[in-house]
Amino acid sequence: MEDDSAIALAVVKAEVVDESVELDMSAVEARTTVTEIKNHLNQVRVLLLALDERRGWKALGYESMRQCMLHEFKDTGSKLRQLYRELKAAHIEKVVCPRGHIGEIPEGHLRDLSKLPPEQWFSAWNEVVATAPRKGVTTKHAARVVESLLEKSKQQENSVVATDLQEDFAIGDWVEVRQPSTWYGKQGTVTRIEQYEITVQIDDGKWKFLRFYREDLVKVLPFERNATAQKSFYKPGDLLLIDCPKNVDCDYKRYNDCWAVVIGIGELGGIQVQLAGKKANVMSSDTEPIDNPSDELRQVAEKVNKLLALDKLDEFDRETLQLYLRRQVFTSRQLQHLAQIWNAYNES
Repeated sequence: MEDDSAIALAVVKAEVVDESVELDMSAVEARTTVTEIKNHLNQVRVLLLALDERRGWKALGYESMRQCMLHEFKDTGSKLRQLYRELKAAHIEKVVCPRGHIGEIPEGHLRDLSKLPPEQWFSAWNEVVATAPRKGVTTKHAARVVESLLEKSKQQENSVVATDLQEDFAIGDWVEVRQPSTWYGKQGTVTRIEQYEITVQIDDGKWKFLRFYREDLVKVLPFERNATAQKSFYKPGDLLLIDCPKNVDCDYKRYNDCWAVVIGIGELGGIQVQLAGKKANVMSSDTEPIDNPSDELRQVAEKVNKLLALDKLDEFDRETLQLYLRRQVFTSRQLQHLAQIWNAYNES
């Protein structure tokens, strides 16, 4: 009974507070929350949302929720991906059921809603519920509704007639921000073009990728450009994470959440990387830097890339090594296993 009371108390404490109230976790609260997540996975969604929204990760000394999860839940193995899904489901459920209790809707029913912009989650979920089969909402039905909404959006996009506001921008164009804002007058390179928005790589002491409406930008002629060089914020040897939208048409999107090593810098936001043992060209805007990677990760990256580049690599070993691409922290057992594979192919 005491254990059940402790669980109930932890869940009550983890309830998301009003957004207008600033209440950061203490280190003790954050550590307790991490423990409860590990021990009581049935309440994981409520606890994950609290840890994220109340900045428990910050109280534990991490720079982001992602970094916190990678280190605190590394022993959960394959369940780490499910924890990410539960956190995403929590954020979606908070929008679609603002007065409901987090954790009531099955994660699978909410999963496909993440393909839509957040502002569409509420209306999309209402459509899922309103059109559900007689037996109720199913994961397959929710996926079909989302797919239908995406198709409608795509058809509308294709039918949009270009206007004067939709200037013909191209990847690599040098542009200047004209809309009065923090970024007024800043110049940068176009790295992605969508129907209404343009992603621009701007140097503001540290390279940033910012999205603007088309009408907020103007093209800049070569002689009007400022002194900022068109260079990448990466340099050879840096480690990065592939992080591109699922709807982007590129060969490397199947490697989302995998790390890669920078081996060269191209033009117009392009980067050459060593990814899964092969050379690949990726866009800067489809990556996320790994800040201060550990020496251990660098050593693992060097060995894994060299092994995956071997034609004679055993199929089972290849599948095992590909799991390493999605990890940044490794257990001693995993390091020993990597050493065994390395020695097997590097015997004199």
